[in-house]
Amino acid sequence: MRGEERFMRGEERFMRGEERFMRGEERFMRGEERFMRGEERFMRGEERFMRGEERFMRGEERFMRGEERFMRGEERFLRGEERFMRGRVRFVRGRVRFVRGRSDLCAAGAICARLERFVRGWSDLCAAGAICARLERKLHAWRENCTRGKKTARLPSP
Repeated sequence: MRGEERFMRGEERFMRGEERFMRGEERFMRGEERFMRGEERFMRGEERFMRGEERFMRGEERFMRGEERFMRGEERFLRGEERFMRGRVRFVRGRVRFVRGRSDLCAAGAICARLERFVRGWSDLCAAGAICARLERKLHAWRENCTRGKKTARLPSP
């Protein structure tokens, strides 16, 4: 009997061990599945990261092109501004020559200071670097107002 009991206990122990092994195997399988899902998730994240990185690179390139375009525009603007300034200087010199050339309008031989100020005020009307015809007509109209040794009489408004 004693051998039989021992055998039965051994068999029970074996059965418990087998059950324990089965539970361990199930646990391992669940862990393996969990690992596989984690691996898939990691792969998706890696793909997403790669797409994001590509998108970032394209955005960076686009930004660089925009920055270059802006710089070219800024340079173009500065050249235009310089050109405008040179044109304005040229215009002012031309206007001064025009005013000096009109000294015959004044019996005293010079345009009065008030008229010069008025001519300067008309700069926005003249884009080509010469005083417009309308202003020329006004200068002719003022000839009678200018007499030797006197300031001009009240000038008509433009």
